[in-house]
Amino acid sequence: MAKHTKKRKKSRFWKFFCVITLGVLGVTLIGGAVALNFLSDSLLDKINFKTESGDSPIIWNEGDAVEQPDVPINLANLEVRGDTKNIHNYFLLGIDSRDGSFYGRSDTMMIASINDTTKKIKLISLLRDTWATIPGMDYNGDGADDYAKLNAAYASGGFELLNKTVKQNFCLDIDEYAAVNFDAFCVAVDAFGGVDIEVDDAAAPWIPLYDPGDPDRFARDFYGNQIREPIGYYGGTYHLEGFQALAFCRVRYCYPNSDFSRQQNQRNVVSALLSTAKSSSPKTLLNVAKEVLPNVTTNMTKKELEKYIVNVFKYTGYTIENEYHLPQPGEYSDLSLSGSLGLWIEDPETTVRALHEYIYG
Repeated sequence: MAKHTKKRKKSRFWKFFCVITLGVLGVTLIGGAVALNFLSDSLLDKINFKTESGDSPIIWNEGDAVEQPDVPINLANLEVRGDTKNIHNYFLLGIDSRDGSFYGRSDTMMIASINDTTKKIKLISLLRDTWATIPGMDYNGDGADDYAKLNAAYASGGFELLNKTVKQNFCLDIDEYAAVNFDAFCVAVDAFGGVDIEVDDAAAPWIPLYDPGDPDRFARDFYGNQIREPIGYYGGTYHLEGFQALAFCRVRYCYPNSDFSRQQNQRNVVSALLSTAKSSSPKTLLNVAKEVLPNVTTNMTKKELEKYIVNVFKYTGYTIENEYHLPQPGEYSDLSLSGSLGLWIEDPETTVRALHEYIYG
């Protein structure tokens, strides 16, 4: 095992719209709002409402089977934390799906934590390559839950299994989620007329100037060779169309720290879209919602959504923090299991305590 260091209805629409806006980026913020003069059932009906059974069978993906480290996680000293009176947490998922469905690996996993006391919205990235035990997954038949990369949980058992995995590994119980596919991301950005993003020197040459027609096609190949015209060769503020924003959020080969920088790019785009939504006209917000909602799925019901539409103008004044990711620097090492390199959390109890402190204070 190789191991290396490494006024009523108006407030309704605003709250609901942030759900859509953030979700479009693969990070849908449940707890936002849409501030238009109406919110019709026909608009809500565009959402794919998902009823979780609680007992969906695990889909066995043989590619997830790896050698198992003999290091069981022990978090017996920690309590499982959930929502409080003033803090509400939601899962925001971006699914690597190209066929319009919501099946696939969770390419983006975020927790949106809304604190009504501090008036902050915290976006917390869960790095997809983190090794975690997946409840009920036992490829080697030893009776213990196997380790796999965190993004395998959703692909193997949907949100139900992801929820159980996060509860088991990070002692967080988050019941509500929204997920979007790649189509939603591009549609939302384009419906806003694009988004202005500060792109760094490393990423700019990888973002295509013209749409290649595939989310995996960048301006450079895997080896870094230029294969199509990029938006630019140097960093700066660029006005990105949907396919370009998606490329910016997905590229990681240009970074020495790979997924860490990519996750930060995703959080930056989410923040930019929120700012754009706040300054957009009601007509624009409605048009975006109509385009994006068919690409959103959630386990919240219509009644539950309307529950969150009360007094939501306050969210426009909340500050957004988007720097935190799990695991944090110094909390992990690189670990290769069966040739698959992932992030190994060295001291799970310390890492989880730090996460809880960041969310709950």
